Amino acid sequence: MRLAIFLVFSALIFFQSCSSSGDETYQLSITPVPQEGGMVTPSDGEFDADRTLEISATPNQHWMFVRWEGDHEGTDNPVIITLDSDKDIAAIFEKRDYPLTIETIGEGSVSEQIVQQKTTEYPHGTMVELTAIPDEGWDFDGWQGDLDGDENPAVVTVDGETTVTAVFTRIEYPLTINITGEGEVEQQVVQPKTTDYPEGTVVELTAIADENWIFSHWSGDLESEENPEIITVDDPKEVTATFLRTYQLTTIAQPEQGGRVVPDDTVYVRDTDIEVEAIPNQGWRFINWEGDFTGSHNPFSLTMNGNKTIVGNFEREEFTVDIDTEGEGNVQTELISGTETENGFLFESEVEITAIPEEGWEFTGWDGYVMTDENPIQVSVTENIELTAIFVGQVPEVRTDTVTNITSNSADVTATIVDEKAYPIDERGVCFAETDMPGLDDLCVIADDTANDTYTVTITGLEPESTYYVRAYAISEAGIGYGESQMFTTKLADIDGNIYSVVEIGDQAWMGENLRTTRYQEGDQITHSENDWAIQNSGAWSYYQNDPANGETFGKLYNGFAALDERNVCPAGWRVPTDEDWAELENTLGMPQDELDETGARGAEQNIGGMLKQPGTQFWNFPNSGASDDYNFTAFPGGSRDSTGIFQVTSGEIGKFWTITTNEDEELFNRELYYNSTAIYREESAVRSGYSIRCIRE
Repeated sequence: MRLAIFLVFSALIFFQSCSSSGDETYQLSITPVPQEGGMVTPSDGEFDADRTLEISATPNQHWMFVRWEGDHEGTDNPVIITLDSDKDIAAIFEKRDYPLTIETIGEGSVSEQIVQQKTTEYPHGTMVELTAIPDEGWDFDGWQGDLDGDENPAVVTVDGETTVTAVFTRIEYPLTINITGEGEVEQQVVQPKTTDYPEGTVVELTAIADENWIFSHWSGDLESEENPEIITVDDPKEVTATFLRTYQLTTIAQPEQGGRVVPDDTVYVRDTDIEVEAIPNQGWRFINWEGDFTGSHNPFSLTMNGNKTIVGNFEREEFTVDIDTEGEGNVQTELISGTETENGFLFESEVEITAIPEEGWEFTGWDGYVMTDENPIQVSVTENIELTAIFVGQVPEVRTDTVTNITSNSADVTATIVDEKAYPIDERGVCFAETDMPGLDDLCVIADDTANDTYTVTITGLEPESTYYVRAYAISEAGIGYGESQMFTTKLADIDGNIYSVVEIGDQAWMGENLRTTRYQEGDQITHSENDWAIQNSGAWSYYQNDPANGETFGKLYNGFAALDERNVCPAGWRVPTDEDWAELENTLGMPQDELDETGARGAEQNIGGMLKQPGTQFWNFPNSGASDDYNFTAFPGGSRDSTGIFQVTSGEIGKFWTITTNEDEELFNRELYYNSTAIYREESAVRSGYSIRCIRE
């Protein structure tokens, strides 16, 4: 039955092989029968025509190979066949039914073949031929166990439980190392080995030269200059390591900072010719050789026929330091370190050079080797140096003293000639500009007074509330001398020319005084009303108690029409504040948010009113509660006038200030301060009332 299945399978394979064969290749099909009996090699495939192949059958455990059938017949295993046609071959395995155990030591395998089948006529058991098959690089050494000797193949009779061990050993080859010269060779196995060097062992050879010798190369079965080097022992090998005699070259630069001698300290093979050269550093020069070579030839040729020590001697170069002067003055030199010679200084000498001006002259700087105005200077002499010390006549010394009588458009400047220096003064004066450090390219005023050291000039044409810088100047033959720059700010002025201080509180700018103008911003007159106040239906002003003496300190009282007039009673860039402007001021001073929109007294606990009032009792009545004027607001008790024209009778009690914010009854909100309160009052008043105005910057 088994053979029939194989023949059918072989026929199918043969048909497939024939249908796919070509002129150049043949199909090989090898099949284990039965499949569980074992494995076969090689795998099925196409191979070149007339190629020889080794086929092998390997039984699984408890099976044995019996024979080949099909296009190759026989019992040899493995066996060589020639592909001269398509081949269909079957490896026949049989279940082993005798107790034979095969073991191996080393690397190899054992094939089994029945020589005599056990029958009733042969009670001593089956005879099995065992063939030991070593792997590549291994030899069969002999049998152990129930079979001994080294015959191969060998027959064992299985008449009971039988154990046979096939022993394989590595093929080993000798490695011979020869030495030329003086040295030794270390050997290190790269791949594991047993005792000596089995076939295929990879060995790393390291040549170690003796003192004064150097490794040159490998020869024999290893041709190389690499060290260490690798060799594979796949047959007997012989390798020679060659070493050469060497000598030491020692080169010395004297002194070390003077230069260098090349080549550096090196070991050379005997009789090598080399070139030795002395290379001086900057500022040094080569003198001569000492040691195993003398003379001054540079470079020179040297034969290394022994250990050599060569010394190159160097010395510092000499450099000159030439110094000229421009103007009136002289120069001194002082040696800090190094050596001064008759003609100059040796390389890297440190020299301090000092410029000394004559009276009335000043040193301005060095030109040439060093470009600086430092004095003295210290130089390191590393080359020839040329320097010029520059002296110039001193400019006059002038001082900007004071800026006084500042108005909205003018100021007085006082200056002093401190020292004319070497030349008389040709012109003096002051220069001013809106940028710092003004000079003759800006606006200047020449002083008429030339007889006195201190002089005063008036500068005009200034803009109100503007910051200017002013500087005194004096001109002589030596040039222009300037004093220090001083800054000042012109005053705020209304259209009548009245001057006001300005205070910054938080993000706001307020007048520091009550308004005193008699005209609107564009020049229209505001009605001056003394006795017909109650009938005025447009802007009007008056002095408190109709007394002009009160106007200078307290300013004027204006009715609400003047505060509301679109022609603007305040100076250009300023306006009458709103109720919200006053609330922002109060909030900045610390008034709680929930009190800002209340009427009546507010902020008493925080002393809001006291922080705004002018302190003391010169103008305010006693006790002038809480008055501290923390922000220079300087509120005065300017008094007030009601809508009928009646003035508050007692002076020093109250100051009232307009806003331009109206209520639903077309009354204006205002702020009030009292002599006996720390609060600030928010009230509503008729537009015909007369109150002070504090302008706020737009």
